[in-house]
Amino acid sequence: MDRTAVLMEWARALLARGEVPPSERALREIGARGAIPAHLRTPDLDRWARVIQHLLWLVNQGHPAPVADALRLDPDGPPVGPMHQPSGPMHQPSGPMHQPSGPMHQPSAVGQDPSVAPVDAVPPPRSAAEHSQATTSLRTGQPGNTGPEEPQQSAAPPPNESPREKVQRLLMWRDGQGLSELKDRHIRQVVNAEPRRIDEVAAGLPASLKSLAEQIAGELGLQAGDTVSGAATEATAHTPQPAGAHGGGNADHNAAGTGASAPATSQAQDSQSFSSGAPSSGAPSPEPLSPEALSPETLNPGALTWNDPIALDNVMNQFAPVDLTRPQTEPGQIRTSPTRDGVGVRLTWDKQTGPYVEYRIVSDDDHQPISPEHADVVGITDRTVFTDTRAFHTAVRHYRIWANIGSDQDSARAEQPVLVAEASVVTRPDEVVIREDEGRVIGQWTLPHGVRRVLVHRVPQERAGAGAGSPEFRICANENNLGGFVDYDAEPGRKYHYQLQVEAEGSSQLSFPTSVPVTTSAVLEPVVDLDCELGEDEDAQFTLVWTPPPIGHVEIYRTQNGPRAGADNDTVSQEALPQMGLRSEDQLAHPVQPDGGKSRMQEVPWPRGWSRTYFTPVTLLDGQARVGRTISRVRTSPVTDAKLIERVSQQVLTMAWPAGAANVKVYSGPIGQSAEETITSSQPIAEISADAYERFGGLHFSQPLDPLGCDLHLVSVAFSEGSSVEGRPTTITSPPLLKINYTVQVQPGGDGRPWALIAMTTDLHQQGEPPMAFVFNHERLPLDINDGQQLPVMPQTGGHASQRFRPTIGPDTGEIWWAAALPSNQGWMRLFIDFTPPSGTIAVLDPPVHLLRIGNPS
Repeated sequence: MDRTAVLMEWARALLARGEVPPSERALREIGARGAIPAHLRTPDLDRWARVIQHLLWLVNQGHPAPVADALRLDPDGPPVGPMHQPSGPMHQPSGPMHQPSGPMHQPSAVGQDPSVAPVDAVPPPRSAAEHSQATTSLRTGQPGNTGPEEPQQSAAPPPNESPREKVQRLLMWRDGQGLSELKDRHIRQVVNAEPRRIDEVAAGLPASLKSLAEQIAGELGLQAGDTVSGAATEATAHTPQPAGAHGGGNADHNAAGTGASAPATSQAQDSQSFSSGAPSSGAPSPEPLSPEALSPETLNPGALTWNDPIALDNVMNQFAPVDLTRPQTEPGQIRTSPTRDGVGVRLTWDKQTGPYVEYRIVSDDDHQPISPEHADVVGITDRTVFTDTRAFHTAVRHYRIWANIGSDQDSARAEQPVLVAEASVVTRPDEVVIREDEGRVIGQWTLPHGVRRVLVHRVPQERAGAGAGSPEFRICANENNLGGFVDYDAEPGRKYHYQLQVEAEGSSQLSFPTSVPVTTSAVLEPVVDLDCELGEDEDAQFTLVWTPPPIGHVEIYRTQNGPRAGADNDTVSQEALPQMGLRSEDQLAHPVQPDGGKSRMQEVPWPRGWSRTYFTPVTLLDGQARVGRTISRVRTSPVTDAKLIERVSQQVLTMAWPAGAANVKVYSGPIGQSAEETITSSQPIAEISADAYERFGGLHFSQPLDPLGCDLHLVSVAFSEGSSVEGRPTTITSPPLLKINYTVQVQPGGDGRPWALIAMTTDLHQQGEPPMAFVFNHERLPLDINDGQQLPVMPQTGGHASQRFRPTIGPDTGEIWWAAALPSNQGWMRLFIDFTPPSGTIAVLDPPVHLLRIGNPS
């Protein structure tokens, strides 16, 4: 079972239930090492340390559901571990009365299970034979026995423990504690000195590691002033047991008895992806997120690695000791490159010829190793590539590759090794943090012993490839930058790659570059002077002009409604713009052209059917947005379907109310005069609002229009930002109106019949005489020229009588009387125009109705 995959599944389960796990990078390194390295110990990770150590122990024990078991642990709860086993027969439970019964005796799901390993416990080491059986063969790849081991009853060292067994046990303890700075050679040196007291252990350690002497002595069973045998008889330890082993049961005991394990497993299966948040399938463990998340064994297939020190030590003992007096050939060069995640070094070298070749990769932090026995063995492989992901503890790590060549594996290991290649690799900065702080970029990192300086380059993102390492971009050149740097000269709003290279003392070689992208923040300035120039044509286009801010680029949003109130208060995320009423589809896509310090967007059409438009400038930079001052423009539609209804004494104007207009103004001018001239040289004769028009059904002129005729210019009006905006005028003509007044007198004629005398007047000159008709109706007032009998009419002074007569009338003619013989003493009479004139051009005004009646008609 892969430790890294289990840790990632556990992290995804924590995210699914709302908790924050350690970082993915830290979990990958812990999974690769099988322990928590000292340099990863932070307060946040220490909170989960007891759970992670328990999870690693479960994986090593072959637990079938380690994640489900670990999820039951409370990281902030009391230590959880196996109960101390009482000694002596009197403490052994016997008989059925000691068997727990009922659910109240079942172990609790959290913090109470005595089968859970203690936080600081290290699984007991297997013997060399057992470990060899459990380790995959380097050549054949046949798996050994990987089943769970029987729990040990004591971790005290046996009295007759061999030096080799002591080394193996100390290696396991070191890896379990994450003490990677304690090298294999340090452990061998201590064991070979056969110390009997703590001070003797300290004497075999370098000064930087003497603080570990007491812990190492404790692992060897030594105490201050004690001998090995004396300490060994008193030393006791309690060995952790697999989950579910309490009471002699198996791993399914809790699930069968209480069902406590099942919900935890389901929770882990239903958790979301640690990296992407995608739901898990719920069955097998998801694949690692990336190749960098793999263990050393997977990165180095078929190889024995430092991650399995016991198996590595077993195989190392099978090689013939190196004869240092034997001359070596000049080694070649190891080709080194960083892994994709930057936490490891990839080594490649030239292949050696022979029936069977086996390579030993060794390293030393002080100098080039003189032999595999006098260095840290990193791995053994038959391939020509190897990846080392161990952390650096000094400025330079020296690698050498030795090859053993023979007819088969046994014969190759019996031969003297050949030095194949060597290389030195300079450490990269660790715990690198580069961030911006109030306009400055600050970098911090940690470095091991032996670094002379760190070269820092600030490379613009667009030059990140070609400009890497260029002196043009180097900053802080007069500082050694061992703890970090402060960059005061980074431009606001720019994207940079800060590249770091370490230079070690006594070496001109540089480390692999470490690149950190940084975007310097900038105070986004809003656009406050946006202006709009709107054309007046039918297909009007507008031009937008503004002053560009010093940082970021400007997008213009065109909307029918203004943005949400307060949208321009502060800088916001660009993703929040739609919530403010500024959607991506509202952005204007027209090109922006510079124009003497201004930006100009031209030939943008007015949206069809819109009467009001809001223009909002937004300054954008790296996902941040600053909304500027919004302006609005109104473009009212012209008046359409205008009609003038003539009621002689009053005129009424009707129309289709223009969209977006608040009012309509009416200007009057001579027929033929342009609308622009009339509007600029006169005041409106009438104005009506939309509400009043709807209430009265039209515009009723308070004063009669010019009877000689006039042009009416109708202008729609809207209001924007406190000022009025007028639409294009619409012109209609009010024609001249000829008003004919008449009166009627009834007198008896010489023939005894009644005669009607008719007199007509007008205030207007006219061209030609309109034909007239005088109509009599016995029963009612005639309604039109055909509603009764048309009577012959002749001038009073005498002449020819005609039913269709043409009187000459005008303002200067005075009263001219006409006479018509009435057919009866009872009836009604009325004067009409005897043709159909243009609408509203002639009006005949009746006298009082009693003058139009003779006698007492029914």
